[in-house]
Amino acid sequence: MFWKKTSKSSQHNVSQQFYNSASVQGNPGTDSRKDGRFTPDKVLLQKMSFDVYFLGMVEEANMGNSIKRDTEAQLVDHVEEAQIEGRLPVSVIEENRVTLCISRHGLKIVDQGKQEVKQRHPLQTLAQVIQYEDGSGKPNIVVKIGQLQSQHGGFQCYVYQCKTDEQAHEICQYIRKLFDAISNKS
Repeated sequence: MFWKKTSKSSQHNVSQQFYNSASVQGNPGTDSRKDGRFTPDKVLLQKMSFDVYFLGMVEEANMGNSIKRDTEAQLVDHVEEAQIEGRLPVSVIEENRVTLCISRHGLKIVDQGKQEVKQRHPLQTLAQVIQYEDGSGKPNIVVKIGQLQSQHGGFQCYVYQCKTDEQAHEICQYIRKLFDAISNKS
């Protein structure tokens, strides 16, 4: 479900950079990063926010049929193809700056300029989250949304550009921890 590319940067300072790039909200005493352990109850009570740039959406990205390539590579190829064709921007502009809020309820994307909610995606509709580096060396996140039982039969892919590799990694890891916490609770 999740894929992380090998990072070229050192990981020794990730936790300090994480505090600078994300804000955590929850009840007092529920910040699971204080003791370094992520317990299911603590993770499920948290809300994390990240400042990222929304690049756009690619429709109907149902690519699970090829046995020659894994779905992560196919998805990244599909997004890059959309950028080459001009359906997605390659570089970001300040107007596309959003806050990506993640909680047990799902993803909420808030426009930072207008302070309005642009998108909501319930957690159960997240099919895949992938971190990749684009051709310019910028860290991106692709969130594949959809359900196999849907009438459309396809998925929508929302593409976000992160400020750092560490921020993109933390987004993927936190979503993974949410799914793990929910699975452990059942």
